[in-house]
This record gives sequence, structure tokens and C-alpha cells, in this order.
Amino acid sequence: NPSDPEFDRLWSLELTGAFLDEAQEMDLKVKDVLLWRFSNLRSETYKWKTIPKILMTCNPWKNFIYTEFYKPRKTKSLPEWRQFIPALVTDNPFVDQEYIDSLKRASKVTRERLLHWNFEYDDDPTLLFDIDGLNDMFSITNFADGVNYITCDVARLWADSSVIMVWKGLTVVKTIQIKKNRIDELANEIKTLQAMYNVNTLNVIVDESWVGGGLVDILRCRGFVWNASPLHPYSSKLLPYMKRNYNNLKTQSFFYLQGYVQTGKVWVKTEEIKEQLIEELSFMRQVDVDNDNKIQLEGKKALKERLWRSPDFADCLALRMWFEIKEHHEGNVVEEKTEEEQFFDDLDQHLNETSVSYNEIDDDIY
Repeated sequence: NPSDPEFDRLWSLELTGAFLDEAQEMDLKVKDVLLWRFSNLRSETYKWKTIPKILMTCNPWKNFIYTEFYKPRKTKSLPEWRQFIPALVTDNPFVDQEYIDSLKRASKVTRERLLHWNFEYDDDPTLLFDIDGLNDMFSITNFADGVNYITCDVARLWADSSVIMVWKGLTVVKTIQIKKNRIDELANEIKTLQAMYNVNTLNVIVDESWVGGGLVDILRCRGFVWNASPLHPYSSKLLPYMKRNYNNLKTQSFFYLQGYVQTGKVWVKTEEIKEQLIEELSFMRQVDVDNDNKIQLEGKKALKERLWRSPDFADCLALRMWFEIKEHHEGNVVEEKTEEEQFFDDLDQHLNETSVSYNEIDDDIY
């Protein structure tokens, strides 16, 4: 209820149990407020007492159900006072076989969610990244050379972590996570990486939105402000993720990243961050999709409440897009090809690989 965001109307209740249907549509605060209203009932005469419980039912979705129940069960770290019971369609002995067959013929996302109850797949249209595209980032098949870059998301002494990524072109070749560090220590770490990977200072970018400003001053490198105005490329004949109307630079960067991931341009060589990075990116979503406002992402506070941590790795990855946005802004633009142009490019490539001439192409195949 938008008129009661703190759920004050629940404070007058005294409960011994609760049932939440469609819990994937609920805010974590609903569950917490209800838990605070629980109390034990006792009978000293008959020696019994109640143990407060909540039963929640849901469909797969990435909110507190994922972070508190699904993922801990998957990693076998679910507390013994919690239980998570997948209810598959095949568990119902009375379900029509036609319904199961229809799910098997459905799209991959629907099939994974409703037939196999896989939380990693989501049909929420506001989500930026799909799980298959994110997994493909770690399937490096074309490790290309390129200019070296360093990106850094700064946390200093806060609970979040500072993350540094070293890039060769659009491939992450090294990732360092540092907890509770001082700015001078972080600066020395980046200088060491610059010397090791021969990274020009102009190719180092740091999040200076909060505590990172001091690091930018020490390194004399690029500074990135998430809430800054987006950069608008000079040409209107651009790929969709270049020319849209973004709310701020953060939104623009993540939509650029989405486009680059979907087209297989971004690779990550460091497998040790795979689970965390994919989880963070898979939680990213757009807000106010149905309104005629500028495109914007869900706020970081709301994202952290669903993810239960700061998306440090995702932020560090998105910083690399500043250089791509800047390049397009200054005029070096990759223009979108028409279907006909793309067809002939693919055809030329095929002919070169098979040594077949245009004259030998069958009319039907053409």
C-alpha cells in the first residue's frame, strides 16, 4: 500500500503465525514487521507453548526469497530453523499432462522458472541482463588484444569493498577486492598495477561520487560521478543502447554494458568473481518502465535491500563503459548496419570461408 510504506497498520497486531501468498511480490519489510509482531503463547497449567512461524509461497523471483532461502539452500548454508521446499509442477499427481507438455514447449525462461523452478531465470521485463548472456561473459573464446585500462570502485573503511579491475581492451584480466582500506593504500595498489600492466593514467578511472575524490586527486586520473548527466553521442544513427534518453551517467553506463554483454563484446577472465558478478548484474533492473520519463535504474539503496550487499563488482565493471561512451560522444561511432548490409557482410564471410563464388550460389539458397 503506497500510503503506508512503513506498514504501520500492522503494529497493532499480536501474532503467533502468518501466511504470505505471492511473497515474491512483497517487500522484505513486510516480513520483518510481521516477525516483530510475533509472540509466544504459553499455558503453565498444561505445559505447552506456541512457536511463531511464517509460511510463504511464491514463484521464482530475485528478492529476499532468493537471498534468504533459495541461494542458502543451494549452497547448503540454510539455517536449520528455516526450510525451503520447492513445489514443482510434477509433484502434483493430479496435474494434466497437457499443462506439463505446454511448459516444455514454452520459452527457455518460462520453462526454467515454472517447470524446473530455477531462480536464476526471470521473466521480469525490467531486468537488464539475462542469465545466459552473463554466463557467456566467462566463456572466453576470442581473447583480443587492446589498450589496457584500470577501473576502481572505492569503499574505503565502510562495510562495502573496494574493487579494482585491470582490462585488456574489453576483457577483465585481473580483479582485486580490498576490504577496509585507506585511500593512500588503494592509490599505491593501483600504481603498482599501472606499472605491471603498463596502463596510462588517462586510462585509469575511479568512482569519485563519494570517498573516491581523494583517490582521483592522488592519481590524477579520470573521475566518474554516477549521478552526473549522461553524454549524448553526436550522431542519431546509433545502436539502441547509445541513443536512448538516460536519467544519469550511471544508467547510461549500465545500458551500454547491457548492449556490450548481449553482443559478446565484454569478457571476464577471472573465474573467482563469476558467482558474485553474475548475481549482482542479474539483480539490476529499470524502474518506471511504463512512464514517459527518462530511463533510469533502481536506486542503489533498494538494490542493496534485495541483494543484501553493495554491487561492487557490477559497478566496477560498468565504469569501463565511460571510455566507450566518451569515444562515441567524440565522434568515433560504430553505426548500425541495415539488415541488407548485414546479410551481404555475412555472405561475404561465408564465401571467403568456403571458397565459393557468387556465380555458384544456388538461387533458392540466395
